Amino acid sequence: MPGKCFDRQIRSALLISIILSALLFTNCSKKIKDVELRVMSASFATSYDINEISIEEYRSSWWNQKKHILLDVRTAAEQRVSIINGSVPQNPELPAVHNPAVAALLPPLTAASTTDARPNNQVDSGQKLTIVLYCAAGLRSARSAREMLRDIRSLVPGTSSPNGRPQYALQVLSLSGGIFAWANAGYPLVSGTDQSSTRRVHGYNPEWARLLHAPAIAVLGKD
Repeated sequence: MPGKCFDRQIRSALLISIILSALLFTNCSKKIKDVELRVMSASFATSYDINEISIEEYRSSWWNQKKHILLDVRTAAEQRVSIINGSVPQNPELPAVHNPAVAALLPPLTAASTTDARPNNQVDSGQKLTIVLYCAAGLRSARSAREMLRDIRSLVPGTSSPNGRPQYALQVLSLSGGIFAWANAGYPLVSGTDQSSTRRVHGYNPEWARLLHAPAIAVLGKD
């Protein structure tokens, strides 16, 4: 009897050890993916000379709080699966000033181009306009942010001046790690079709989808 009892204790200890090892491996795997995402995203931002904002800072200090615009520069197929609530779709093929959400806050290009929404919402001289962009993991958002800065500064009066001093403080940021990092952290997502809560995220392609981990659920394909 003592021998059998000892054997059961050994088996129980081994089972607990296996479970703990599996949990430890899972947690390490998640942390490795998170670090890889941050490093990749930072390298993209550096390549395009764009500043990033971490998901933690954005979640705590900006999301649903400070006045800004959150632009989703992914494809329509990706956006149908899920989005960060409150974001606005931005076609990366078009200049940002053509996006109604952006144009409504900017000083009018000309007197003739002033829209009904601008008088109440547009940024005034000396104010700061912050635009945050996100994609899957930070590449497209960094590239789009670079193009957006160029387009706005060249087309919109007041964001630059002959002496190089902007009358309007323009801040364009890329969300570090994109929606992948946001979803991996367990932050809220909604379906792009019906606004219901979801954990599903379009993985873009198999190579990039591997960077997603629980609680996020990677989805591939057109839908």
